[in-house]
Amino acid sequence: MKVHISEGNTKLGKIPSVSLPPILSCPAGVPCASECYAWRIYAGYRSKIIKPLWDGNLAAYKSNPEKYFKHIEYFLDKNPPRYFRYHVGGDIPDQTYLDYMHDLAAVFPTTLFMAYTMTDSIGMAENLTIIQSVWKSKKTPTDRPWAGVLAKDESAPADNSSFVCPGKCDTCHRCWTLKANEGVWFRKH
Repeated sequence: MKVHISEGNTKLGKIPSVSLPPILSCPAGVPCASECYAWRIYAGYRSKIIKPLWDGNLAAYKSNPEKYFKHIEYFLDKNPPRYFRYHVGGDIPDQTYLDYMHDLAAVFPTTLFMAYTMTDSIGMAENLTIIQSVWKSKKTPTDRPWAGVLAKDESAPADNSSFVCPGKCDTCHRCWTLKANEGVWFRKH
């Protein structure tokens, strides 16, 4: 069993991340499933590369959650990054996964961890930000950070608690430090 951890991509830059298969690890009936950008990566032209890696991560987690997170811990221990992202694709599959995310955040207090989710998981820690997706809804939560999607020609609401994603995580990092009632808007791909 090997857990694949990406050491970056065009949006994240050199920020490492671990991903799971989109839709398959997401809550049933998520409203974003029919337009999932990660599904297009997972099942599209790069599927021969991405699909086995993300499928393998989910299989590794399901077969032995402790060992799955030990692999991530080993990776982080070798060269602790300043930032780490859960799930370019996929979501928090269950409470056990969330608990392990919290455990790793405690072990690596100088790394900022972040994940977007469609679940109702609330799990803030000083160095773990879990951002609630408000896909197809403009109702933003007040008890956690949130992320919304704007149509290509839509303007973001004018307020001081949100910003439009500039598209380059390695030069922005704002999502890793969002607080309750703060949010980020993404342009629809």
